[in-house]
Amino acid sequence: MRLRILFSCALLCIALPAFALDGDDELKVEEKSESLRFDPVAAKPEGISPQEAYPEQAAAVQQLIEKHVAAANAGDLEAYLDCFHEDISGAKLQRAYAERVIKTPKLVLELLAIDFQIIQKRAAVVHTRQRAHYTIDGSNIIDDAIITYRVKEQRGRWQIVGTDRKRLVQ
Repeated sequence: MRLRILFSCALLCIALPAFALDGDDELKVEEKSESLRFDPVAAKPEGISPQEAYPEQAAAVQQLIEKHVAAANAGDLEAYLDCFHEDISGAKLQRAYAERVIKTPKLVLELLAIDFQIIQKRAAVVHTRQRAHYTIDGSNIIDDAIITYRVKEQRGRWQIVGTDRKRLVQ
């Protein structure tokens, strides 16, 4: 019996990701020093939007996302990477991806929409619709996608801790 309990606990610890959304819209941000936990009721009070519940945080998060898009458009690798949290896993992979983005010929990103899914004082999940215009082998490409940003505030600064991209079929 003890072996089963130990095995279950070990499996649970291994299976828990740093970010996990469950069926109750609960977002857990696990860090060495603290754990942020979303209260779905507090995150989405009835009758008001997340932005209305946390207007200062929403404005700061929107500013971060706009800075991220502007850095890509300007080809500014360091400003682009500065939007990401320093402890993000896969930092080398993130830098390699950022270098590819910045080097994309004639890249222009448009931020078409921002939708706050969850926001509280120190963490948020935001869906954006972005359109990318770029050139590959002389062909102009237009690529629409939904980009989900997971962001958190630490020591007074909002930073991206993860993104997901879902391409919209045209």
